[in-house]
Amino acid sequence: MRGFVRAHSFGAVLGLLVGFGASFKEAGAAELSKSEEARVWKQGEISAMAEACGLDWQALSFQPMMAYWRRLGKSQKELALIAGYHGAAQGYTGKAGPCTDEMRRKLETQLPFKG
Repeated sequence: MRGFVRAHSFGAVLGLLVGFGASFKEAGAAELSKSEEARVWKQGEISAMAEACGLDWQALSFQPMMAYWRRLGKSQKELALIAGYHGAAQGYTGKAGPCTDEMRRKLETQLPFKG
């Protein structure tokens, strides 16, 4: 299933990059390491949970995450890939169902994003 998710989300990310004006060849040049992919995907899942709990996922999760990757010197193409990958994970996870006390407690330890 992970391979399917990764392939499916990568296609969505390529579509997103093309929407930003990059060609497929340029989009393919932007790469993340497996550990970076895993971190971004996990943050997308956290954003989905935050959204389900009615929290400001953009201010608490997405924006600080993007600032972190900018500080590390990621290129515009890499940042677009990160944003798309995060969105794919968030969309794939979808609304994580009703917000439970357990979800809220978990989010308290994971938000705001610290890098």
